[in-house]
Amino acid sequence: MQFQTGTTGRPPVISRQQQFKAINMKSIWIIFGFLLAGTGFMALILSMVGVQLSFLTFIDLPGPLFGFVTRLLMIVAGFVIVFMHTTRWREE
Repeated sequence: MQFQTGTTGRPPVISRQQQFKAINMKSIWIIFGFLLAGTGFMALILSMVGVQLSFLTFIDLPGPLFGFVTRLLMIVAGFVIVFMHTTRWREE
């Protein structure tokens, strides 16, 4: 969130409800990122053994290389989402 400073130079006071909503959305994104990375990692390991997760079988339809790259992208995207939502950008 971006706040406009007043005449005192301090940001306005945020209500508890707005703080909870911001923290709650942040937590949801972090959980989604870990689930995406974990699912991608598990799918990658299982595909090396020759087993597939049933809800990800469509990934290998275009070919095995496409499936491998898609699983790697799932892992990277999951970690990027987690990194983006755990970094405190105002302190950097």
